[in-house]
Amino acid sequence: MSMAADEIERATRSLGANGRVVLAVSGGRDSMVLLDAAARTSRAAIAVVATFDHATGPAARRAVKLVRHRAQALGLLVTSGRARTAGRSEAALRRSIDFVVAGMQLSRDEEGAFSVATASLSGYDPTELRALWPSIAARAGVRLDRRGTERLARFTNEAAVGDRMQLSGPVDVVRRKETIALLRARCGIAQPASLTDGTVWGRWRFHIEIAASKAVSKGGAFAPWTALLDVQSGLRIRAWTPGDRMRAAGDAVPRRVKRFLRDAGLAGPDRYGWPVVLAGDEIVWIPGVRRSDAATVRPGRPGALYVCDRIQQHGDA
Repeated sequence: MSMAADEIERATRSLGANGRVVLAVSGGRDSMVLLDAAARTSRAAIAVVATFDHATGPAARRAVKLVRHRAQALGLLVTSGRARTAGRSEAALRRSIDFVVAGMQLSRDEEGAFSVATASLSGYDPTELRALWPSIAARAGVRLDRRGTERLARFTNEAAVGDRMQLSGPVDVVRRKETIALLRARCGIAQPASLTDGTVWGRWRFHIEIAASKAVSKGGAFAPWTALLDVQSGLRIRAWTPGDRMRAAGDAVPRRVKRFLRDAGLAGPDRYGWPVVLAGDEIVWIPGVRRSDAATVRPGRPGALYVCDRIQQHGDA
């Protein structure tokens, strides 16, 4: 956890009480705040800014470069060194993991997903990745066992965009375009249910739109969150499964629901428990994604325009 900036600034005011100092800066967030605060409050006490590359990989090199540029911009003398060889055992690497991880691009989005930029992980071999991941995961509040660490190291180098895996916890790991994200897996999937006006199913709510023209106007020939359905066809809702297929409007043959979800930009964890609506045994609607021609009400049969809304829940990531 970072020290508060004002606490760091107060601490730097005592620099130089016993003479000039060498200010050691790793390149992590706290040390960079320290550098700025010391330059602002005790510049005359700083003999030199020192930083060191432990030869643990590209993140360490970037951290040294960051320190040099910032110190020079502040008008301070800076010196750096580099280890001739890096410790190759996982234990040796792990002793310097906070230093390396501090220079990585880490973030947490508003939904709680913790991400590390894939660029920060490039260039590391499996041994190095096994040493880095426990420290990265710890910052996300996730404790890795040996098996999880091994799987994450392989996943880093082998996963394609959209691939996912689950760790104990349960924690979902998903490979996105420029990041690898860790997020708490959603617990449980709602059971299949009949679809009627006002049905709440998991994180989705369904209702019948009385003013059909209002819903039509939102998305041309009905937005994907709406569907005109035959109410006499035994409408049901359930979670999609890997073998599900649906014939969408204009398709000659049915396609996998998984493909529709992927084309809609839904990555692995986001697809978890996504609903499909069935008329009899046929999937006619993937709310928010696509509808089938079969969803159209046949002449002479009663129909209703259903609208689906996602319900935001605390902890929904």
